[in-house]
Amino acid sequence: MKRKGLLLLLALFMTVTVFYQLQSAESSAAKIAILPPLQEGEAYFYAESKGIMKKAKVITPLELIDKKAFNAKKYPVALYMAGEYYNATVKKKGDGVEAIMNYLKEGGMIVFLPNQPWPMYNELEDGDETGLKNIMFPNLEFNLMGVEEPEESVKMVLNQEQKILPGLPKNMAFPTDGDLRLRALDPDSISENINLTSILTVEEYGDLIGYIEYTDGPFKGGKILYVWFRLLDQDYSEKILNEVFKFVDKHAK
Repeated sequence: MKRKGLLLLLALFMTVTVFYQLQSAESSAAKIAILPPLQEGEAYFYAESKGIMKKAKVITPLELIDKKAFNAKKYPVALYMAGEYYNATVKKKGDGVEAIMNYLKEGGMIVFLPNQPWPMYNELEDGDETGLKNIMFPNLEFNLMGVEEPEESVKMVLNQEQKILPGLPKNMAFPTDGDLRLRALDPDSISENINLTSILTVEEYGDLIGYIEYTDGPFKGGKILYVWFRLLDQDYSEKILNEVFKFVDKHAK
């Protein structure tokens, strides 16, 4: 009986060991980083349902500021799927901001798929809300235009010449209910160091989907794909997310 009990314990130990080895192998093979804080929204649920999260590594705030743990060579693509908060400060003031900037300087690509209007708008300090806004985008040589109540006649125009997300639906209607706070890439804020590919545009305001490539300056080689949050909960949203994650997969090599 003792021998049988020992064999069962050994078998259990080996099973647990193999499980953690597999988990570790999956994490080490991941080429997609999920930026903190992790907040479940439409993009997250899509990624979970398609098995994309199995190919990704959820980055902790401490890993974010560790250049060995989080860098563009290790993770060519980083996804932001939170709301409006981000870890601006982890240990010392602004170290989270610096980590994000360094990632782009290394040639990384950040894909913004937020579940609230303005991503990286409010700061977290040591994981806690400070009640202060600390908008990240001006540090990255561009900004968004905020419109609280867009005109009812607003229309979205798809750039059918762009090759970034070629399979997007041609006819997508602007949302008519719910939270309509519009946050578009502001064309007047774009630095001369940036090449902007407009993908889906509201002419009066700017790009609701846009692709930024840094061709010069401190972030040369870095890239950003921005998607307005309300485009992720429409009847055409799965088609948008399909295209986005095809693009992500191509870059996550």
